[in-house]
Parts: sequence; C-alpha cells; structure tokens
Amino acid sequence: MEQITSSSNESAPKPRLAFVALILSLSSILFCGMTIAINIIFGEYIHYGLAGLMALCASCLGILAPLVGIVMGGMTLVRKESNTLMAIIAILLGLIAMIATGFMGFFTLLVCCTAM
Repeated sequence: MEQITSSSNESAPKPRLAFVALILSLSSILFCGMTIAINIIFGEYIHYGLAGLMALCASCLGILAPLVGIVMGGMTLVRKESNTLMAIIAILLGLIAMIATGFMGFFTLLVCCTAM
C-alpha cells in the first residue's frame, strides 16, 4: 500500500512578519485619531464618563499595537529574513507612533480623571 504523506509546511504560505509589523505600527495612527476624535466630539462628556474611558482604551491600544509591531520587526531582523528594510521601518514608525499616542493618552488621562 502506498502511504500518502502531506507536508503542511510546504503548502502553507510563510508568514510575512515584517509586513504584519509594519501594519501594526501604522495602526497606531488609527487609534490616535480615534482618541483625538473622541476628545473633540465628546468634549463635555469626557470627565468621568464613558467617552473618557473609550478614549483611554483607544490610546492604550495605540500603544500596544506598535509594541507588538516592534517585537515582530525585531523577530524579522533576528531571523535574517529578506524583508529587513521593512522591519527597520516598522520598528522606527512603531517607536514614533508609541511616543505620539503616549502623549495623547497622557493628555486624555489628565482630562478624563481630574476634577473639573
């Protein structure tokens, strides 16, 4: 009898860590924009309200997503894959995005959780 062996490694596409890292680093722009929009649109409901909590959660996601992108970009560099330039760009953009979203998160925390 013939045994048919299927190798799942050959048929499965290789994950592109550098591309995913770049997308995660750029996703911080979306979360930072959400935080700014919530602060502007729901300005009078920010203090101790649901809008303030939503803005804080969006800014936290805007910090965590680039952090994961930085880690994935670092994994690409350690593995010495062919997308090293994209990984370096993802790491640099991730650092910049984390700093910008961190400032927005700090501002939102000050506005949301301080007395009027």
